[in-house]
Amino acid sequence: MGGKYSGTDGFVSYSEKLKRVFPEFKLSKHNFVPIKSTSVAGTDDNNALKIQMGCLVSGVYKGALVKEPQPFKFSGEVFFVFDSESEKITEIVMNWNAASLMNQLGVILS
Repeated sequence: MGGKYSGTDGFVSYSEKLKRVFPEFKLSKHNFVPIKSTSVAGTDDNNALKIQMGCLVSGVYKGALVKEPQPFKFSGEVFFVFDSESEKITEIVMNWNAASLMNQLGVILS
């Protein structure tokens, strides 16, 4: 379920795609870690606050890869970037353990 989505409409589009194959989707956070932000030049980037959220993702998959709905559970990370002036989220990056998910669905062998 990768891809690049921008703005509110992009987020809604991504959420709708997820709901089709993961109608019972639960993301449980287990920690937040602030990340020191630096620019490409290696200096502090004072306009951005980055936070990593570790999480457990669980639910039921009902997509085309399986004949019957399959429960799943795997770890993931979500990275948030905030603009320090507006305090709005400017970027979200999600990392999922796709190999674990595919193994649980029986699509790949471990």
